[in-house]
Amino acid sequence: ISHGHPLASLSAGIFAEMIARALRGDDFLTAARQALELIESKPEALPLVRSIQSALKLGQSGATTPEDYQPLGPGVDAAQALCRALSVTCLVTCHPDRIDAEQGLLLAVSAGGATDAVGSLTGQLLGAFLGHPKLPQKLCAEVELAALLETIARDIFIGFFRGFGLLYPPN
Repeated sequence: ISHGHPLASLSAGIFAEMIARALRGDDFLTAARQALELIESKPEALPLVRSIQSALKLGQSGATTPEDYQPLGPGVDAAQALCRALSVTCLVTCHPDRIDAEQGLLLAVSAGGATDAVGSLTGQLLGAFLGHPKLPQKLCAEVELAALLETIARDIFIGFFRGFGLLYPPN
């Protein structure tokens, strides 16, 4: 999501907004709706808005096979990777009785394409919306430099709450 294409910049903004809203305690669908409101009036954002809306519909439908997610694209550009990650995160958060975080991550990387980007974005979204304890700990333990990343994440989290004048730690 670091490239200069306009849709890449908008995708990065949506992703950042989703993480920020998760940290504020918004549920996934509320966060998605509010994030979309930020860009839907921009003509250049229309393709991304439509793609995100399709991704959310797919996640809400309860689709659980990799083939279901292939129409969102292979995830080789920022918008496609974001949409696949949003769709699977939507599935896990809207249907926790049918699929858990580990199954969601496996689904995210099983549809082919840029599985590293899609898996990373999905994991970050799931972690933000579900919390670290609900992530598959056996997969978390395999992350390279996991302890360092947890320290950085904790520091950013503390800074986020201090920056917005919120209480830390949250209740």
